[in-house]
Amino acid sequence: MYPTLLHIYGPLAIHSYGVMIAIGVCVFTFCVMNDRRRKKLLNEDQFVSLLIRGIVAATIGGKLLFVLMNSDTIIHPFELIQFWHGGFSILGSIIAVILVIPFYVRRFKIALTPFLDLIALYAPLLQSIARLGCLFAGCCFGKPTNSIFSIAVADDFGNLILRHPTQLYSSAALLLIFLMLFFVIQHRTKKNGQLALWYLFLATTERGLIDIFRSEQQFGTSFPLSWLSVNQLIAFIIGAVAGALLLITYFFDRKQQRYESIQFH
Repeated sequence: MYPTLLHIYGPLAIHSYGVMIAIGVCVFTFCVMNDRRRKKLLNEDQFVSLLIRGIVAATIGGKLLFVLMNSDTIIHPFELIQFWHGGFSILGSIIAVILVIPFYVRRFKIALTPFLDLIALYAPLLQSIARLGCLFAGCCFGKPTNSIFSIAVADDFGNLILRHPTQLYSSAALLLIFLMLFFVIQHRTKKNGQLALWYLFLATTERGLIDIFRSEQQFGTSFPLSWLSVNQLIAFIIGAVAGALLLITYFFDRKQQRYESIQFH
């Protein structure tokens, strides 16, 4: 693990986690800025303004949900603002962006669903790169395993334990999701908003499946779904809603096509 790339002075340092997120944001920004649909939807200044608000919302939302789920492991309040050490929930970031960004999109008088489709297309690419930061920082590791697909992680006593490299699993899965969205799904969607729903469904499915191999906090035995982690339950709810909305849009689309076909004949 390489959590610190360059130590400057005292607490000042360049951390690999932050660097990978920055690279992901830069790649995301480049892709969106050069997408022809962006040029039709909004100008560069509007996008930069929304990007800044999105980063702030994602940072606060991701940190807040992480703190709520891991409050028992936080020793000092200063840890709450140590963003460079990791400690984020991607689901918290997604929820925060969904709640905050539409308000500003409407404020700028930008078409909401086409904008969400555009952002959703490149979001998994950003996430895939950022997940590598988790690997370098030594967080989000998986359960102990004897599989050949393992990495050595030091425990609190300095002992090396072989664990699932879930950061790499997640990064690869998110890259695959991006390729699916970019090369296949976006060319088969017919209504605005469907691409964003596909992203939510696939991204939350990825999180739910990867959590099988992660050392995540689970509910107490009294909870009906005690075998689920907190993140899996949140991912299941978001994915179920996105999947249901997708089915509804496809159902009405087919119904409309059938009606138009009858009218034509």
